[in-house]
Amino acid sequence: MPADGTWQTFRGADLDTSSDLDYFAFTIEGPGTVVLDTDARESNFSSVDTILTLFGPDGVTVLNRNDDGIDPQTGFRGLNSALTSRLEQAGTYFALVSAFGSTSGAY
Repeated sequence: MPADGTWQTFRGADLDTSSDLDYFAFTIEGPGTVVLDTDARESNFSSVDTILTLFGPDGVTVLNRNDDGIDPQTGFRGLNSALTSRLEQAGTYFALVSAFGSTSGAY
């Protein structure tokens, strides 16, 4: 969830192969809590086992990482990744979605 408390949803993302890496950038204007999650299995998109990594504004510093999480909106537990992070400064942050093992598919 962006710092202003609104949900933003990105649809149609896909890890074409297990070595595919999908990067997303988002900007916050001040301190706030960001919630990120994938819904491949929960929404029956595919059987991909996602990993989420959150990077700081420098694009290098790892702020948080999750393999198997709990969906913050539904409570779904499984191989979808989910993370919540408190971001203390304005800036552009980066999220990476990658696959665990040899899985691939829509998320």
